[in-house]
Amino acid sequence: MSVRFYADEYRCAIYEEAPGGGDPIDPNALMNRPVLDPLTWIANIKFHSDLNYYEIVAQNLSIAVSHLAVPTIDRNAGGSGGEAGNSIVTLKGQGIVRTIPLIDHNLGYPPKFFFLNNNRLLPQGMPVQVTSGDRNRFVSAYATNTQIVMFDLGWSGTADLAAYNATYGVIVFRDPAKDPAYPMLDLSPGEAVFGQRKFKASEPHLRATGLGDTLWAIARGRTAGIRNGGFRAYFPGGGYADFGPYNGSLPAPSYINLAAGI
Repeated sequence: MSVRFYADEYRCAIYEEAPGGGDPIDPNALMNRPVLDPLTWIANIKFHSDLNYYEIVAQNLSIAVSHLAVPTIDRNAGGSGGEAGNSIVTLKGQGIVRTIPLIDHNLGYPPKFFFLNNNRLLPQGMPVQVTSGDRNRFVSAYATNTQIVMFDLGWSGTADLAAYNATYGVIVFRDPAKDPAYPMLDLSPGEAVFGQRKFKASEPHLRATGLGDTLWAIARGRTAGIRNGGFRAYFPGGGYADFGPYNGSLPAPSYINLAAGI
């Protein structure tokens, strides 16, 4: 099939024509079905301005975070034991929650973003520090109108949860939207604008890896599983930890490498 370029007042597309022929400049021609319905004809699409190519507006792949120690404490719960007298139950340890700003984006809305650890996408609520005695640390990240923020939850037990230093990465993506200040198509030396600024070639985007890129990976399978009242979680850097009476056999996920840039 021929590879064609199509542009009108609504969209721009580069695609392999669909079977059926017709007038190349008629958007309703059978050959132009990938233009009107790119998701159905995604195998034919080389580029389409209606798709999201994940333009990067802010990124930092080397965010050093010093997680604070969580001290152990005794929490006594008193109660009446009737004829046996009073009884005291002592609970060891505590959970402490902190929020840590990671990066500013100032987009005015909560954007899509990637949260990375050890150059791999970190699923929400995953452990990053696991020690004996149920002393663990879990992290998540969330977006506000101006920042990407880390949610840090540390649990101590009969002993303190130690301080922990880690490096994280954040990549923030702009939502694709038309800007009436731009034309539908503008090709000039060193620049290409499609879909009234929905895609701008001079801006960095999520893409396949190239020579010399910093690689990071997205898991292609499950990174956590639940069984028997416990769960298993795979760390972004490899290896796993079991929490509670997990007795399943969740296999390690495979990963696909990506890069981000122009």
